Amino acid sequence: MTDRPRRRDRALVTTGGSGASADGPPPKRRIPFILHQFLEYAVGVALVVLSVHLGKSDLLLGAGAVFGLLAVTAHGPLGIVRVCGQRLHRALDVAVAIALALSPLVGTLRPGVVGIVVVELVAVAWLRVATLTRYAPAATKAAPLDRPAAGGAGAADHGLSPGPTPTGFRHLGRMTAGARSRLPGAADALDTGARKLGGHAGRLQRAWRRSGR
Repeated sequence: MTDRPRRRDRALVTTGGSGASADGPPPKRRIPFILHQFLEYAVGVALVVLSVHLGKSDLLLGAGAVFGLLAVTAHGPLGIVRVCGQRLHRALDVAVAIALALSPLVGTLRPGVVGIVVVELVAVAWLRVATLTRYAPAATKAAPLDRPAAGGAGAADHGLSPGPTPTGFRHLGRMTAGARSRLPGAADALDTGARKLGGHAGRLQRAWRRSGR
């Protein structure tokens, strides 16, 4: 008897989770732009063909031409002229759908009953297509990377310090002078080591200068 209330509580929790997911963000745009262009061509051809078979069909003929023009001028895989960017194309899609939905209110453009039904269905369907199409985002310019100084980069590549005179050699020179004054018998050996150390220091400085060029 005690297990049944617990199961009901769990069922309530799961139903609440499904409701939260239903109130979540809107679905993602699923239609790629190449399919969007294909639909523009198809809708344009269909409207032109219907205008041939229906009376008072100037509106259908003009709408078909507009859809074909959108597809031809779009900057996409199926575009021919490609003068209209995809962000502008999105705004034109919405504008064309709204204008097409309101066009039967104009007496000179109003088609027959069948034509009005077709025009309104196309307008509503195209608004839905525009909301589900993945338009390409605007191209963003990448921020330029900071280039290190030429001398610092070259010195880093050669494993050298950026300064022209390493401080380590100065300390070694002071230590050598102090040892020579304290140990007179080892003066020759210290002089030879100092000359070698000076030669190495000169090579390192020349390498650093070449890398700085």
